[in-house]
Amino acid sequence: MLKINSYNESSFSFYKDVVSSKRNTVNKPRLKGELETISNDQSSYFDVYDDAFSSNSLSSIAAGSYNDNDKANLNGLYSYRSKKIQELKNLLTRHPLHTENILNTCQNCTINEADTMDHVLAQTEFPEFAVHPKNLFPCCGFCNKKKSDKYVDEEGNLLFLNLFLDDLPQSQYLHVNFGDNWLPRFYLDQPTDVSDKVFNLIKSHYERLDLLTRFS
Repeated sequence: MLKINSYNESSFSFYKDVVSSKRNTVNKPRLKGELETISNDQSSYFDVYDDAFSSNSLSSIAAGSYNDNDKANLNGLYSYRSKKIQELKNLLTRHPLHTENILNTCQNCTINEADTMDHVLAQTEFPEFAVHPKNLFPCCGFCNKKKSDKYVDEEGNLLFLNLFLDDLPQSQYLHVNFGDNWLPRFYLDQPTDVSDKVFNLIKSHYERLDLLTRFS
């Protein structure tokens, strides 16, 4: 796993570019106007997200109060195949150390190709962040499905690493043994210099994405 570089330009400008690329349709003849009506609210929500992102406290964000029509409009802004989202994915999958190279492996698992964008805060609860560029993480479809809409548990504890923000330990925590017929068994072991909080988050990430079995 590698911590990858996040989007470093104006998040709300990215949102406005996505909105500008949309067109009114027969089914949504007032789409552009309806999105313009909530533009100031969106700007405020984006500021909240950016501040929480800077302090690595996304779990503190409360969902916005939009009606069903506005939620549908916001969710409709996201399409994995759209030009702006593909441009974002290409930017985010630049190797963090060797920017001339594309790192198109899902860093949530390091197994599959990054062929989707995971919403860190799920679209179902947070449609206001459906196209926030720091809320979209390139990953594989398997990890995306495994993560589903979960980000924290009932007690508010984080369930997954955010590899835009979380620093991985330098000490080794992933190990493998080989049994009969050289069948591998991967397991986690907490190094002495890794705190319980960090190790428990790593453990949750590995368990919920079924990584130890997938590695085998």
